[in-house]
Amino acid sequence: MSGAGGRLAITGLRAGYPRAAEVLTGVELTVPAGGLVAVLGPSGCGKTTLLRVLAGLLPAAAGRIRLGDRVLAEGPRGLPPERRRVGLVPQDAALFPHLDVAGNVGFGLPRRARRGPRVGELLDLAGIADLAGRMPAELSGGQAARVALARALAPAPGLVLLDEPYAALDAALRARLRADVAAILAAAGTTAMLVTHDQDEALSMADLVAVLDGGRVLQCAAPEELYARPATRWVAGFVGDCATLPATDLGGGRRGCALGEVRIGSVAGAPGATGYVVVRPEQVRLGRGGVPARVTDLTYVGHATTYGLALPDGTRITARAAGPPRHAPGAEVTAAAAGPLHLLAG
Repeated sequence: MSGAGGRLAITGLRAGYPRAAEVLTGVELTVPAGGLVAVLGPSGCGKTTLLRVLAGLLPAAAGRIRLGDRVLAEGPRGLPPERRRVGLVPQDAALFPHLDVAGNVGFGLPRRARRGPRVGELLDLAGIADLAGRMPAELSGGQAARVALARALAPAPGLVLLDEPYAALDAALRARLRADVAAILAAAGTTAMLVTHDQDEALSMADLVAVLDGGRVLQCAAPEELYARPATRWVAGFVGDCATLPATDLGGGRRGCALGEVRIGSVAGAPGATGYVVVRPEQVRLGRGGVPARVTDLTYVGHATTYGLALPDGTRITARAAGPPRHAPGAEVTAAAAGPLHLLAG
């Protein structure tokens, strides 16, 4: 199936609602053609507003949206939704109850094309060819999600927007759908934007993750880059568990923190002797040297155990180790940083 996606470029985008404070305050975001970006942020940060502006359901106040060689919006002037070639997969699938699966998938096509090969191609691509004659009421949540995605892809849009489409599904089903949906979008060659509050979903599915807060993109990077090298303390704390510990200058380019002397592998911000080191739970090693620590609590999830630790200066951090618990609450252990850490220089 030939690729239909275009490069998405958003510059200086501002938008809001009548008689309300501005929600988007200058969004800058670029997504390569055929790429999948996950927009991640807390409630109220502007994720849904961004989707509405891209889909043409809400006018922008300022800025430009460009998709491929077409300008979708320039300030408050923009193409109407039906001319944007933007597909939308809503939260609840919103299938037409009176149409079977094939009818739903073909709904957005010209009438003569609804019985043509395009519908069959999309059914095959989404892995639902055997469901073509079923009605929406006969589908599981995962099947309905695939139908909604196939319907959005049917008119060969340049951009597909996914508005937390799996929020109502159970965790196990969401996990199974992630890889399948990413593969379907890649095979279709469509540029896509997934809005989600689920960090695991964003990091596991997307080519790029854009962290949105206060109506702006604070950082946009590949999942590995975002997790390992966050740009700010807020981003570090929002994307995964971590502790940000004040860094001390030990001289000679060496740094220390509450875990003792540490190696620095990367730096964000202006070079300086002070700042904060980002310590992820998997970067804390127990029982093989380091500083004294006391286990305050633990959480066992089958494949790993997460320990809450109290350090001598009162600092609280967490450590994660594979397997069942080896230390009980109240146990005295030692803790050290394993491997190089990321420094947020100040």
